[in-house]
Amino acid sequence: MLPWHGAEQWAAAAEEAWEVEGEEAGTVKAVGPFSFVRVFKAGHMVSGADAAVQRQSPGGGAAPR
Repeated sequence: MLPWHGAEQWAAAAEEAWEVEGEEAGTVKAVGPFSFVRVFKAGHMVSGADAAVQRQSPGGGAAPR
């Protein structure tokens, strides 16, 4: 486990559904400044063909919640 003061909170945190335009696009887990987003149907990168998902992913626009 990463030596971080929030490590126990991270281990206990649950992944939550992430929706884009009313459809489930993946899951998100966040504690403090750290977040992990699993993007469904993305392979090793988020496809440029799915602009809505890119816009609402971390670094691409609004953070998922």
